[in-house]
Amino acid sequence: MGHSRTPAAFGSIAATRAAAMACITRIEAESGAKAGASPAATVAQIAGQLAEAAAATTGAASPAWVVRRPDAIDIGDAGEHSADGAGGGRYEASAWRYWLGARRQAAQWPLLYLLRSGRADAVWASALETGERGIFCNDIETLPSPWPKGARPELPLWLASHGRCLPYDPASGEEARAIVLQALRSLYLQGRSGFVYLSAHGEEWPAWPQLDRRRAVAAAKGMYLIETARERQGPCVRLLGAGKALRAMSEAAQRLRADWHVEVELWSCPSYTRLARDAEAAARWNRLHPLARPRSSHLQRCLAAGGGPIVALTGYGAPIAQQIGPYLADRFIALGVEAGTGARTSHHAGAVDVQDPRWIAVIALKALADEQVLRASVVAEAMRRYRLVGD
Repeated sequence: MGHSRTPAAFGSIAATRAAAMACITRIEAESGAKAGASPAATVAQIAGQLAEAAAATTGAASPAWVVRRPDAIDIGDAGEHSADGAGGGRYEASAWRYWLGARRQAAQWPLLYLLRSGRADAVWASALETGERGIFCNDIETLPSPWPKGARPELPLWLASHGRCLPYDPASGEEARAIVLQALRSLYLQGRSGFVYLSAHGEEWPAWPQLDRRRAVAAAKGMYLIETARERQGPCVRLLGAGKALRAMSEAAQRLRADWHVEVELWSCPSYTRLARDAEAAARWNRLHPLARPRSSHLQRCLAAGGGPIVALTGYGAPIAQQIGPYLADRFIALGVEAGTGARTSHHAGAVDVQDPRWIAVIALKALADEQVLRASVVAEAMRRYRLVGD
């Protein structure tokens, strides 16, 4: 901290792109996210790498700003780095100098902003420090809280509705790393406006599969396939999960296969908001170009019609997952947490713990029964088997 930035550092768009490429190269040169690492730990590792690179250079050669609020992600958890610069890292306490300097110049350094807040006004204030530009990582979910994912009810709604914000809820460190890399490319190589936001939880998932390049690109687009249906002969359901909620969907998939011989596609959806926005953009283009070849969205290519009912789960309120519903042809059910009460609920049902894998399995079976693919008695049998009768 306290290092001055020279005007040459902001001299051109080429300087911004060169700095972004230096960041990407630095991150990719390091080994990927530790197997099973949490998003919070992976973001801390990336922040340490970039802060260390900033400390090793001066002036125009410095590739990035790393801002860490005093109560934000503990860089020390990632290994050798600490927030005060021990271990060679250089961190800023706020982004005001970045923004005030960048406004006077033609280009910007890539910016990674670490914060910890469950309030929309606090997150927005941090974004305003940068002119709503950069990559923001919020680890409020790592702390105990009565609110879903540590966030007050207005925060996820604000993130989803604010057009300059592209929010993500990664399930794993692998996803977080892929999203940060794609954000660097999108914001600073391609010059897209706005900022990217990640909710970073702290739970490890040792069994998480490595992401190849194809899956990493798909994750940044909003969703990718984790497990495919083994057979298409019998009943099949598609389960979608975001963030920590994906683990409950994975357990529900195991129950459906083992207990009821139902085939399952399991999808990770780091951003329901991006999926919905891209689908709406495709729909709007098609409305305005009725004679042209129709465009499809990533969501619709992944979840084509006729593949079976779709159940989507988020750790926020159900409306976050519900965003994608209007763009899907098959039966769709959104599940989430009822904001402000701590009760889990579905978009259609009463207050039950739908983040319980048993309830997810029952809801999926009910969707299949409503499609007349299964007998209704199977749903009642499942509720008895899982001891949910009377819950």
